[in-house]
Amino acid sequence: TCASGSAISSTPGFTAYAMGKAAIMTLTRKAANEWAQFGIVTNYVLPITKSDHFGADPQSAAALAQIERMSPVRRMGEPYDDASPILAFLASEGAGYLNGAMIGADGGMQVYA
Repeated sequence: TCASGSAISSTPGFTAYAMGKAAIMTLTRKAANEWAQFGIVTNYVLPITKSDHFGADPQSAAALAQIERMSPVRRMGEPYDDASPILAFLASEGAGYLNGAMIGADGGMQVYA
């Protein structure tokens, strides 16, 4: 599933969004524990990627610039180039032992233990 770093860090103005993403994270962790016995593994990705129109208006352009300054890789992720390979791996047989993991696809903006 896709969650968000907003669920584990304070992001002003995103309370309802963070609550929804935290619920997804909790459901995924519970499913990882309960469904693994049936061969079903669940993990969640916390991507920071931009849509095609992100940065098109002044408010999102300012947000994009801030994210790029904060990111160790100095850019915002691209959905296809940066997030989709991770999601494809998680959907593959090769990820069959990875269960209940939180995977940050965020260029190192938040380091997860």
